[in-house]
Amino acid sequence: VSTQSTGEHDFAVQNVMETCEKACQTEWKKPRTALSQYVPRTLPPAQLEKINKSEELAKFVESVCPRFKLALQQNEIMDVFADDYNELIDVDGVFGNKADNNLKEYQSFTDLEFSKNKSIAQIDWHPSIKGIVAVAYTEKLKYDDRVDLSSRILMTPSLILIWGFSDPIHPQLVLEAPEDIYCFKFNPTDPNIVAAGCINGQVVMWDISQYEARLRNHKNTGARANKTRSDMFDVEYQRSPVVHYAAVSSIESSHKMAVMDLIWLPDSVEVARMGVPVENKSQACCQLVTVAIDGNVMFWDIRLQKPAGAAGLGTLGSTAKKERETAKEKFSSIPSTFSHLDLQWKPINVVPLSKLTGPGLHPGVTISISQQLQVIKSKMQSLVSGNPPLIHRTNSSVSRQRPVEAEGVNTKFFAGTEDGYLIYTDWKAEKDPESGKLVSSKPVYAISTHAGPVHCLLRSPFYNHIFMSVGGWSWSIWKEGESEILQTSRSNVKYTAASWSLTRPGVFYIGKEDGNIDVWDLMDRSHEPSMSQNI
Repeated sequence: VSTQSTGEHDFAVQNVMETCEKACQTEWKKPRTALSQYVPRTLPPAQLEKINKSEELAKFVESVCPRFKLALQQNEIMDVFADDYNELIDVDGVFGNKADNNLKEYQSFTDLEFSKNKSIAQIDWHPSIKGIVAVAYTEKLKYDDRVDLSSRILMTPSLILIWGFSDPIHPQLVLEAPEDIYCFKFNPTDPNIVAAGCINGQVVMWDISQYEARLRNHKNTGARANKTRSDMFDVEYQRSPVVHYAAVSSIESSHKMAVMDLIWLPDSVEVARMGVPVENKSQACCQLVTVAIDGNVMFWDIRLQKPAGAAGLGTLGSTAKKERETAKEKFSSIPSTFSHLDLQWKPINVVPLSKLTGPGLHPGVTISISQQLQVIKSKMQSLVSGNPPLIHRTNSSVSRQRPVEAEGVNTKFFAGTEDGYLIYTDWKAEKDPESGKLVSSKPVYAISTHAGPVHCLLRSPFYNHIFMSVGGWSWSIWKEGESEILQTSRSNVKYTAASWSLTRPGVFYIGKEDGNIDVWDLMDRSHEPSMSQNI
């Protein structure tokens, strides 16, 4: 047996790259000045004339001419070499320095009797008399407070004050309403008719024709204060006429929640049953549209309809009718212009703002119709043409003949909702493919565009297909039939109101919740307002 032993040794091994030293030098050449000269190519006159008359040159010029003209137009419109980032920091802009521009207060109205501790719901200018503006005042209460103080609110009158610039202390007229008014409009063709939407869903109307002379002579009425100082404290001078409403809609057929927006249909078109547009032969605005939180859009006609009779009023309607008869005995000056509508007024067409998916309705806040901004005839134009004013034509009943549908009328409209949706739908009924019956149209689309209620849908006074939506913390500009054109970035404060400029297409005004007004000029800058001022 043999034994072999192995010895252990420690060794270290390291691998390194082979290194070497080398050098490299580029060849340097001395620079020198040089020049080159081009000699133009010359052709004989006969060959030039042949080329100018050739078909190839004519086709080439014809093909490049449109692109050449487009390039010239683009060079005239904008500077292609301008640095856009440097232009954004230009704070002077078109208006000059911001410190040199501000909004100046023109007139303020103060009334301690009717509008004290109340908020303003809506303002509307008189269509034909300059210097006359109407303001709707509402109780500044939340829903819970309104319920707790309902007994006091019932005893407090709901009013619309009509002011004249000549007298900022005493309103020219006081329109009394059954409930708080959230929206109202003068009739464009007959401003003596005022329609409004109430917080309880009813629609109410006034006839102020007997006070037309007072409104037209408001400058003379206000000038009386300059004659003697004692007139300012005269009781008869300070007392403003109170106008009771002439008609109110049937509460059973009205909206179930607050009416948020109201517009008059133009004088060129009217809506028949099931939303069929027909020609308005009277050339007077006799129909209006309302939208409410209950999700319905209703069309109303102020002309004489088929009487419903006492049996159709119901228990609640009979009670309301007795109250109205008592009110008419108390206010003997209530005109009988709309007595055929009082407590029997019902919508002729109802369009629900249905959701695209699932049941339920979108709570409507505002509405915009494409034909809304058509040129309409004023009352004076109607008198010149020989037609009596609308106030004398409302008692005529609606024709029972089958209406002939008007051609070229766009029956689609936009609606803004309380949950920030912009809805594009049709008021004309469509036939159900399964049952064959006429049913309300489904919305074409519903876009969630604002993070809050859509307060305004305003069409441009220059381009009827361009409109602006304002709601939440942003505003957007749209083109009807296409997608969104422009949307602002999110603001730190909510937007509450807006208005287009009547003289400059790219200028508009945005009202904010903190009392500021932003003036935007898209020709100046689009990333920020050109001016902002606290009111």
